[in-house]
Order: sequence, then C-alpha cells, then structure tokens
Amino acid sequence: MSNERICKQEYCTGCEACINICPTKAIERITDTNGFVGAKINENKCLHCGKCSRVCPGLDSKQPLDTNAFTCYAGQTLDSEILLNSSSGGIFSALAFKIIENGGVVCGAVMDHDTLTVKHIIVTNKEDLKRLYGSKYVQSSLSDCYSSIIQNLKKGKQVLFCGTPCQVSAMKKYVNVSDKKHSSHLITIDLVCHGVPSQQFYADFIKWLDKKKSIDIDEFIFRTKDKGWNCNSIQIVDKNQEKTIYDSTEFYYTWFFSHGYTYRDSCYSCSKAGSKREGDITLGDFWGIDKHKELFSEIESIEKGVSLILLNTEKGVDLFEQIRDGISVKEADFSFAVKYNGQLSHPVNIHKQWRKIIFFTYRHGGANGVAALCEIEKKLLGILKNEV
Repeated sequence: MSNERICKQEYCTGCEACINICPTKAIERITDTNGFVGAKINENKCLHCGKCSRVCPGLDSKQPLDTNAFTCYAGQTLDSEILLNSSSGGIFSALAFKIIENGGVVCGAVMDHDTLTVKHIIVTNKEDLKRLYGSKYVQSSLSDCYSSIIQNLKKGKQVLFCGTPCQVSAMKKYVNVSDKKHSSHLITIDLVCHGVPSQQFYADFIKWLDKKKSIDIDEFIFRTKDKGWNCNSIQIVDKNQEKTIYDSTEFYYTWFFSHGYTYRDSCYSCSKAGSKREGDITLGDFWGIDKHKELFSEIESIEKGVSLILLNTEKGVDLFEQIRDGISVKEADFSFAVKYNGQLSHPVNIHKQWRKIIFFTYRHGGANGVAALCEIEKKLLGILKNEV
C-alpha cells in the first residue's frame, strides 16, 4: 500500500472526485487525526491513467488573474415563507424551483441528523427542496452524487449543482472527464465560502452539546431569522420538536468557525476564493446592504435577508432570467459586494498558532478540552478589550 497522494495534503479539498473517477478503485478515503477527509493511492491497483489528476481541484493551486465577465445583483424572493426559511434572500430556492419545473434535478447539501453528517443528495421534487435550505457550516460529502449526476445528464436532464467553489470545480472536472458531451446540461452554483470544518469535528460537538444541554438534539440550525437576518442566531430543535434560540457565540464550534480557526488546510490557500468564480452563478449573503438602503429601494424587506448574486456565464444568465418575475432584484457594483465579502477577493487568513492549539487540544482532550479552550480565549479577549 502506498501513501501517495494526488495533490499535496495542504491543497486537498476532500471532494472525493478522485475516489469516484478511479476505474480500478485504487484510491481510498482516509481521515486524518483532526477529522479531515483525504485520499491515498494503492499503487498495486493503479493503472496510471491520470484521471484522478484531471478531476482534482487541489491541483489548481493559484487563482487566475483574469475575472469573469459577471453581472452583480442584490436579490430577494417574493415568497415570504421561503424567505423566512432561507439563510439570506431565498434566490437558491427560486433557481432550484425553476429547474424542477423544467423537468430537471437539483443536487445540494442536507444535514443528516441521525448520523450527524452533511452530505449532498439529488432532489427531484419541490417538496424535498426544503431539505436543502439553510447554511451548513460543515464539509459536505459528495461521494454518493457523482455517478447519479452523470446518469441524469445522460438522460438529457438539466442538473443544478450547488456547493462550495472547490466542490463545483470537482464536479465540473468529473463530468468533463466522464461524459463531456452531456456537460452542457450541468448548471452550477458556487457559494461565497469562508472555509469548512470537518464532519468529525462537528459530530463530536453535537454529542458534547447533547450532554451539556441535556437534550436529545433533532436539528441544529446554524442560522435562523427569528431575531433577524444578521443576528448570529442558532436554533436547536429537540426530539419533541421544541425550539430554542441561542447566540452563535455561546458554542465553541460556531465561535471558532466565525474566527476562521478550524477549517481544513486547503481553505487558507484556496485558489477559488477570488473574483474568478467556478459556478455559472455565485450566491452568498449581501452583507452591508443594510447600511445603504437608499441604493436598493427595489428591495422592500432588506432586514429579512438579501442574496448576493453573480451571473458568471450565459447558462447562469439564462436561468436567472427565468426567475425574475418571482424576485425583487437590483443591479449592484461588484466592488460594493467585495467590501463585505472578503472571500470574493482572497482566502480567509490563517491563525496558525491558535489553529495548532485548538487541534492539539481536540486530539488530546476531545470536545470538552476544546470547549474549555474556547472559554479561555473569550476571557482573554475580554481582558484585552478592557485594557484597551
């Protein structure tokens, strides 16, 4: 058995495209001590066909200097129920609805609360689209979707794939290597992404939280609008469907996530975090828009959430035009969007020492140790703030 990797560990995105493209199953899934998924090659089975390298987004080590000829918009769905249940402006839902109406399928991330994992699934009807709503600040597994997407494309169906930029890159590469002649049916949405913690780190957090709060958690909703769009509120639903709202700063997982301490290595050198986007459409939160309401009078309920929309290709423009009647929208200057969404210009900054301390504590002290470390940092920050 060889420990050879397709790309360097610090560039591996954990997309598992290499595992799925390998014709001899020579590439195996591995998990490091911090819980991050990777892959290694069994040289005894390898044909050296090169397919794994052709689908690997980790080999795109630098952000291209050119930019997409995109158009930037602020947008919000006119459906009040969908808007309430969406993390931002509900534009993903409008796009997904249109694909289903056109006879296509949608692939996006769902939270599996029974297994404490996040994974991508294929959705074929409007009712199941609800499972794709909302932010999941965990790395999602794509493993079950690669072959399913190829099957749907071969049937002539439109496929809308939504994921992080590295996941979109992996899916596009996989489709081009597997079945390029049907790739025109694939439409992609990349999200404005800060970075992703591992599924193991998240699962251990939920188990710790179950004990700490003495509740049997049925759902952990990373963002809820019960107190507003930009209020950093989390909702926990127990098995009796009782709902409780918490501030995101209360828990170590979301505290460290918001500070950028616990992402995988590749997030800090991400070649996709820039103005050159991977998706036909880019979606995110249009942060900062509430400070300039007078410029966006077309959107009546800014406080309920607004989506940042970048149309990067003709496919993206075509799909967007099909949903215009169901949304409020206003063209915006891209520089305004970048001002409040740093990952449209650069990867998140790495805090090397804190990251080392957190994962050392996690490996040796588990969730309890990380929770205690989080409280120490909060106290230190409080002391420094008072000193200043």
